[in-house]
Amino acid sequence: LRFFLMLPGGDKTEGLAQMLRARNGGRLLQGEADYQLHLIYLWYEHQPARALDLLRGLQKHYPGNPSFLALIADIQDTYLHDVTASLATWRGLLALARDSRIGLPGLAEAQARLGAARQLDAIQESDRALDLLQGIVTSAAPAPYSAVALAYLRIGEIHDRLGARHRVR
Repeated sequence: LRFFLMLPGGDKTEGLAQMLRARNGGRLLQGEADYQLHLIYLWYEHQPARALDLLRGLQKHYPGNPSFLALIADIQDTYLHDVTASLATWRGLLALARDSRIGLPGLAEAQARLGAARQLDAIQESDRALDLLQGIVTSAAPAPYSAVALAYLRIGEIHDRLGARHRVR
C-alpha cells in the first residue's frame, strides 16, 4: 500500500537520528529541522513538552515570526490543556502585534485576538472575550482570511450560550 500511495519508507529510528544530526550539526537547515522535529514529537512521539522546547527555541531565534507563538499557544491549549499558559502566550503575541514588534502585525493581532478570546471564554470571562472579538469585527481585519467571519461566529456562540442571542448584531 505504501508503494501505491507513494509514501516514504524507511526506518523510524534512523530517520529521527538523521533529523537530530541535521539539527545539531547543520547550519542551513537547523531551523527547518527544529520545526519538523516539533511536528514529529507532537504527532508521532506524543511528547508535547519537547515540541514546545523546540518552538520556544525557534521563537527566540526568529523573534519576528508570529507563527511560533501561535503554535506554542495552540500546544499549550490542545495538548497540555493549560488554558492559563495559552492565554498568556496569546496576550504576549497580541502585545507584540499592537506594538508592531512582530512580522505581519495585522494578521498576528487578529489571530491573537481569536486565540485569547477562546481562552477567556473557556475560563468564563466571556465579556472580555467579546471585547476582543468585537475588535476584529470593528477593524474588519483582512487577515487571516475569514477572521471577521470567525469572530462573528464566536460572538454568536457566546451570546447563544449566555442566552442573549438577541444581542447579536
